[in-house]
Amino acid sequence: MTNETVTIPARGGKAVSIRQGQAVKVINTHGEQVVDTWAFNAGHE
Repeated sequence: MTNETVTIPARGGKAVSIRQGQAVKVINTHGEQVVDTWAFNAGHE
């Protein structure tokens, strides 16, 4: 498992795929606004 940092600018978006057992950590670097996140199960139809 590798650690990869993905920076998303304000008002931007990004999609990433992770495998079972992996995790995503969301850090708001400005600490002033809510971070909206969505997660989907790719194996669920």
